[in-house]
Amino acid sequence: MFFKNAIACRFSQPVTLTPDELEAKLATLPFRHCGQLEQMTVGFTPPLGRHSEQLVHTNKGRLMICATREDRILPSSVVNERLAEIVEGIEVSGNRKVGRKEKKEIQEKVVLELLPRAFAKSSSTYAYIDTRKGWLIVDASSANKAEEVVSLIRKAVESLPVARPVTAVAPAFAMTQWIANQESPEHFVVGEECSFVDPKNGALVRCKGKDLGSAEVRNHIETGMQVSPLALTWEDRISFSLDASLAIRKIKYLEGVMEAAAEIDAEDIAQRFDADFHIMAAELAGLLDNLIEAFGGEKNEQ
Repeated sequence: MFFKNAIACRFSQPVTLTPDELEAKLATLPFRHCGQLEQMTVGFTPPLGRHSEQLVHTNKGRLMICATREDRILPSSVVNERLAEIVEGIEVSGNRKVGRKEKKEIQEKVVLELLPRAFAKSSSTYAYIDTRKGWLIVDASSANKAEEVVSLIRKAVESLPVARPVTAVAPAFAMTQWIANQESPEHFVVGEECSFVDPKNGALVRCKGKDLGSAEVRNHIETGMQVSPLALTWEDRISFSLDASLAIRKIKYLEGVMEAAAEIDAEDIAQRFDADFHIMAAELAGLLDNLIEAFGGEKNEQ
C-alpha cells in the first residue's frame, strides 16, 4: 500500500476521533452499486477489500480508509445518436422544428432510457488520517478527486475541520527562486523537470531533460513566469513532483524505502498491507514536515 500521490489537508484542531468511532460513522455511508437509473454512487469500502470487513485499518495512530465510486458509462455519442433519431422523427412526422428546451427534455428522457443498459465502472481512492501529526492525506492526482473524498468523510463524521495548508512563503515563489539561484533547499534535491506558468495569462511551458540553469530557462523567470510543478527528491528516499498548491504527485519510493519494506516478513496480504502502510506513512510524515519547513512553516504557526 504505497500512495502514488498525496494531497494533504491539515486538521485545525487535535484529532480525537477513535478508530471505533470512525468505523461506526463510515458504516452509515457504505458503498453500493448503481441502481438502474443512477449515474453514480460513492461510499466506503474496506481498505483490505475482500480480505477484511473493517472500514478502518489502524496502524500506530494512523487510520486508513477507502472510498469507492461507481459510474455508469454512457458515451455522449450514444446519447446524441439516439437524440438525433427521436428529434428527426418528430420534425418529419410533425412538420415542425424541435426547439432547444424540448430537445433538452428529450435528451433527459434518452439518458433515463439508456442508463439501465450502460456499463458500470468502479474506482477506489485511499486516504488516511494521521492522528498524531494532524494530517488527512488522500491518494488523488486531482484536487477535485481529493475534495470528493474529503466531502464524503465530512458527510459521514458530520464535522471535519481540515483545510489545505498555507505556508508563510508561497511555494511557486520559492520554487522559482530555487531554479533561479541554482540551489536546493535543505533535505531536497531539485530535479531536471518542471513547468513554468505565467500568472497573468496561464501560459504554460514544460521543461524536461533540460539544464534548468540554461539561458532559456532563466529567460522564462525574467519574464515573470513561476515554477509549478517541480521535480524534487527528498533525502534520497522519495522522488516526486510538487505543485504550487503543495500537491505531491508522481511519487516514487527509492531504494532505501523499498528495501526496508522487503525486509519485513509478511505471512498474508493483511500483514503486507499493514507493513507497507506503516513504512509509507512514516516516510510521508517526514517528507511533509520538511516541505513545510522549506516554505517557512505554516501561516497559522507564525
